[in-house]
Amino acid sequence: MSDILIQMRYEGFQQPGNPLPVYIGLGVFAVVVILIVIINRLRARATAIKSGKGSAAYNKRMFKRKAKELGLTPPHIDTLLHLVSQYNVKNPFALLTNSPLLDTVLKKGLREIESQVASNEVKEAEKLTIFHIKQIIERNSQRKMVYSTTRQLKVNQPVSITPETGQRYSTYVTGNLKDYLGVKAPLDDKGNQLRWRKWIPVKAFFFKDNGQGYSFTSKAMGYNMIKGTASLLLQHSNSITQAQQRRYRRKDIEKPVYFYKVQIMSVGVGKEVRKKAYVDQKKSALGTILDISAGGCSIRTNFPLGKGELVKVEFETERRIQVNVFGKVKSVRRLKPVGGVMHIMFTRVSKQSLNRINTFIYDYEDTSGRYRYNPSVQARLNRSSRSRRR
Repeated sequence: MSDILIQMRYEGFQQPGNPLPVYIGLGVFAVVVILIVIINRLRARATAIKSGKGSAAYNKRMFKRKAKELGLTPPHIDTLLHLVSQYNVKNPFALLTNSPLLDTVLKKGLREIESQVASNEVKEAEKLTIFHIKQIIERNSQRKMVYSTTRQLKVNQPVSITPETGQRYSTYVTGNLKDYLGVKAPLDDKGNQLRWRKWIPVKAFFFKDNGQGYSFTSKAMGYNMIKGTASLLLQHSNSITQAQQRRYRRKDIEKPVYFYKVQIMSVGVGKEVRKKAYVDQKKSALGTILDISAGGCSIRTNFPLGKGELVKVEFETERRIQVNVFGKVKSVRRLKPVGGVMHIMFTRVSKQSLNRINTFIYDYEDTSGRYRYNPSVQARLNRSSRSRRR
């Protein structure tokens, strides 16, 4: 009897009449699979965002937070968000890394501003916001970059070198060899190659794109041709000093420039007396603007003004684009036998002139079609340029 009951219970257990355990098992399995998929997607998305390869479906809150950490203000961030939406940017976080994508998008933004129906004042202010975004991201994009040896320098890196005579020469790296660092052989004012004796001490200085400066000391080791360029060979240095970071990128220009001394005059009587800047347009001096940034410039001239004096500077960049700025002479480096190089800090620059300077520095094409030089000033610059060539 007991055997019959056992057989009946066993057969009852085998009956497919109770599928609940099977469903529960399948449900648990499905939940586990879904959780694994979600976790993997979240990890992949976090990795993409961290590396700047996020998709268009990005987290705006995270984007704003990272932008703020770089030093961008709410107006800067709103402008970037508009550009992301306007041009359907696929990798929004790449805009915060000073990538080529950032330049492409900002150029589109400048063209969009120029096509707007708005006053020139509004357009210039919006353009200035675009350039502020570029400057802030550029300054903060390479903070972790550290140089310990000149062997890390790349070909075409601009370098300023100063021998024991004290005069500075702008050059660039032509080759990074095993034993030497090659730079384009410096030239004198007449275009002749300078020949320095072996072992002469040389101080060198260079900047990275984010404005961080570095300096090192070396010695001249001789001359040689590197990839068809006459080059000065410098001894490698394993001691590179980090200098103060520039606020703005600087670019060589080598253009004729007119400058005028600015005098501060008192106008009015008694309590109505006020200070006014006076520029005598008939008394100008000619020089060569060597380099320029959004904050200042360097001018080589035979008639430098003194340290602390105020000056008006008038020059053109490219395509006859006129720039007028006011500044203050911060220092003067004397040259032999005559003249010197004035280092000028800008004190008053219009939004239009500042945008023209930034357009030149960052190689952002100017599409406004409005930047034409004053004919009389242009004629003077052309005459001076021809006379210098003679």
